[in-house]
Amino acid sequence: MSRDGAPPKRPDEPEPPLTLAQQARSAAAWAAGASWGVPWMLGLTAGHRLLPWRWMRALEVPFVWGLLRAVGARMHYHVDPAVDPRRPCMFVQNHVNHFDFVVLHNAVPHFTQGMNLQKHFRYPVYGWFMRARGTLAVGDAPGQTERLRREMAAELAAGRSLLVFPEGHRTRTGRVAPLRSGVFRLARDLGVPVVPVAVVGTYDLMRKGSLAIRPGRDVHVHVFAPRETAGLSDAELPALVQEVHRTLSGPVDAWWTARRG
Repeated sequence: MSRDGAPPKRPDEPEPPLTLAQQARSAAAWAAGASWGVPWMLGLTAGHRLLPWRWMRALEVPFVWGLLRAVGARMHYHVDPAVDPRRPCMFVQNHVNHFDFVVLHNAVPHFTQGMNLQKHFRYPVYGWFMRARGTLAVGDAPGQTERLRREMAAELAAGRSLLVFPEGHRTRTGRVAPLRSGVFRLARDLGVPVVPVAVVGTYDLMRKGSLAIRPGRDVHVHVFAPRETAGLSDAELPALVQEVHRTLSGPVDAWWTARRG
């Protein structure tokens, strides 16, 4: 780590090349994940258009469980008891790979609404599922902050929570990158607490820039106590951003330390 707290610019550990056996396991994981996930997403897409979202939240639990089992992830959840299952919040999570949304899903009982790039809504099956679920679209058009603020406020008013990745991009180093302050400002303006979520182990499962899945990984999801944002001034927000960054980095840095030890 550099003196300003920024993560290293290169991976702590370069991804080793796959052996033939690992390539076969990766292909099997992709096949198992697709065989399980595609029919489920098609069914859930129809369900979200017909059934109340609270019912759909329950139906998504076995979908997520089976998908994570199919790709060989062994899940471990650590949830602070201060997280209120009845109170909508903004989950603030480190960004690792394509499984970031599903690894949180079964850790908490909240219906968590995420955000995704607008172009991803064009993908068959996955894009249809996101659109039916109500995923918020993020594009390049100017002035989208106000639109997102309105859409996020509507989700919270309906009793749903939000899931955001304030790093803005998936990690290439295995560490937590500096956090962007915009989502914290939005949380403050919406009067919703932020809940830090540190995910450890998915960097080994799949890395950005690689299509390889490495099954048989332990994944730990740490859901920390909520941080209140209502009433914070602009001058107080940077301290909250830094504190949340330290919270997210704690389990991730400890994982690297244990790995090297």
